[in-house]
Amino acid sequence: EIKFLTKEHLRSSLAESLRMLRANLNFMLADQKEGKGKTIMFTSTVSGEGKTFLSINLGFSLAQTDKKVVVVGMDLRAPKLGQYVDIPINTGVTNYIVNPDFEIDDLIQPSIDQENLDYIVSGPVPPNPSELLIKERVGELIEKLRERYDYIIIDTAPVGLVVDTMLLVDHADLLLYVTRYNYLNKN
Repeated sequence: EIKFLTKEHLRSSLAESLRMLRANLNFMLADQKEGKGKTIMFTSTVSGEGKTFLSINLGFSLAQTDKKVVVVGMDLRAPKLGQYVDIPINTGVTNYIVNPDFEIDDLIQPSIDQENLDYIVSGPVPPNPSELLIKERVGELIEKLRERYDYIIIDTAPVGLVVDTMLLVDHADLLLYVTRYNYLNKN
């Protein structure tokens, strides 16, 4: 079972590690323009290295500092965010991209565990994820989120398997590459 940061775990080693990551992010993002949300994208080489786990937990940690945070599931091929936080996945990013009638408010799902933290799941798995991710609506979505939130955390697909994440990289202020110890083949 995957454990996530909760208010009861604020003194755990996970919480301390996330505070350290949070401090380093603030240093790395210090040059970004004020007044617009900062976009942090997570990727890895293969699935199972902890992208979604870190996205959710960093979102929780940032929200504890009274910042408005949204975690967005943009791994359109193998979405995990909705499963991990127990949110229905029937409406999400894919619906927004393909249907101009969808608004951001149709997608946002507030966290039941942490104030100032929202989620947007990826939605139904489309037959053409790469083609969807190059559409203008993706950039529009991220820009609208920048106006509403202090931090936009994007959980993406592994770069070792598909091109999808590379299509999103221009929208990120910071790309974090996750590697899991003793998991990835070093060759």
